[in-house]
Amino acid sequence: MSLADPARKMSKSYGEKHAINLMEPEDSIQGKIKTAVTDVGPRGSKMSPGVENLFSLLKLSAPPAIYEEFKAEYGRGALKYEALKRALFEHLMEELHPIRERRRKLRESDAKAVLKVGAAKAGQTARQTLQEVRRRIGVGRL
Repeated sequence: MSLADPARKMSKSYGEKHAINLMEPEDSIQGKIKTAVTDVGPRGSKMSPGVENLFSLLKLSAPPAIYEEFKAEYGRGALKYEALKRALFEHLMEELHPIRERRRKLRESDAKAVLKVGAAKAGQTARQTLQEVRRRIGVGRL
């Protein structure tokens, strides 16, 4: 759900603060998590949507032991949202690192040159296939 409005899904169409883009700068992601909505009033028996959202994201990105530790702190009433947000940011960045690194390497390896070579190979294969089809049905240039 959106970090700015936990009642809405995370979506770029609601505005920049409502989504985490995989390739956006780390400081931007950190800022969004730091300013994420948490409690909107006194703590009741049920977790607020904002806090529940942070826990959902933490569960997706952190080891189970970390998630359980924060849940226990919440249950005891000892949870510091700053620590929860910091842990969420760190574990989310660990999850995103391989994706971001792969993209960086692709950018560095001159992806356009790789695509050009691939297009040339595909063109050659297509020409051979078309030539074979024409030969078999007996039409066009041979």
